Amino acid sequence: MADEHRTIMMRRKREGRTNYKKRLKYLVSGKSRMIVRICSRSIIVQVAAFSPKGDIVSVHVNSKVLSAYGWKYSCKNLPAAYLTGLLAGTMARKKGIKEVVVDFGLKKAVHGSKLFSAVKGMVDAGVLTGGSKDNDKGVMPSDERISGSHIMEYAKALKENKELYNKNFSGYLKSKADPEAIASEFKAVKDKIAKS
Repeated sequence: MADEHRTIMMRRKREGRTNYKKRLKYLVSGKSRMIVRICSRSIIVQVAAFSPKGDIVSVHVNSKVLSAYGWKYSCKNLPAAYLTGLLAGTMARKKGIKEVVVDFGLKKAVHGSKLFSAVKGMVDAGVLTGGSKDNDKGVMPSDERISGSHIMEYAKALKENKELYNKNFSGYLKSKADPEAIASEFKAVKDKIAKS
């Protein structure tokens, strides 16, 4: 008798792809969502609004487009996440979007992570988020980490061990990017995005 009244979960919930309780909270807010997704080779930031026929994406930025602004480094590190969020925020602001709610999907929100680096970029572009006031609580990564200073310091520490240096920074060296200059390159790309 109990088998007759068994409820079947929605397909995306069964597949572990959507948390409908969280999604309902986002939709009830009535604001656009800042969607942040970390992929294996890049970071994606979107701004989407709810529509009964399906979400309407008004801004879509993949971190791979940072190369058009002169970024020669990894498209999946902390500085790239910030720059992607900054670019998405600049585009959103131009489209009249002033406030968003942050949607990390099923990803666990770890303080100081790439997810929050992208959020800080959006906030610095002038778009308010629920995390706009969270910088005092240590949620957002520090400015030193966002600029890539930690990568620069690690590169300087490894300089003496040429084999390990070449192994860890092979991608940067292949694209003729100096890991010890990442902070200055970050600032240059940030300025280009701010001017666009």
